[in-house]
Amino acid sequence: MEDSKEKHCWNYVDIGVRSKVPVVQLEIIVDDKSHSFNFLVDTGYDGCLLVPHSIYRQLGLEKFELPKDKWGVGETVSGEILPLISALCKIKIADTIFECIIETFEGNNDFLIGLDFLKNFNAELRGSKQEICLLKC
Repeated sequence: MEDSKEKHCWNYVDIGVRSKVPVVQLEIIVDDKSHSFNFLVDTGYDGCLLVPHSIYRQLGLEKFELPKDKWGVGETVSGEILPLISALCKIKIADTIFECIIETFEGNNDFLIGLDFLKNFNAELRGSKQEICLLKC
C-alpha cells in the first residue's frame, strides 16, 4: 500500500431500505484505467470485493483471473453454495492503492466491501453523523 494516514469519510446512502447504509466509493484499476463504483459495506461478506457479474466481464477482469482451485465459495442467504469467480486487481480508495481479490458469481448484482477489505483500515461508523470513515492501518 502507498503511505497515507489521512482519514476519508463518506455519507451513508439511502438505498431504499429502512435506514441509510455505509457506502464507500473506490476505484478498480484495470489496464491503467480507473473505474469508480460505490460499494456497500457488508460485514457478513468475508471477502475483499464483490462486484456484479456484468461489471466483472465489462472490465475484462477474466484476464486477471485466479486458477479455479484458488477461488473461494460463497453461501447465499438460502444456504446455496456458489463458486466465487476471482481475479486479482488493483484498488484505489482516496489516495491509497493496494491489491485485492475481486469476486463475483453468475447472477450477482451487488457491489460489496467485505471483511478482507476492511482489515486494511481502521473503520469508524459515525452513526450520529451517518457517515463511515476509513483510516489506513
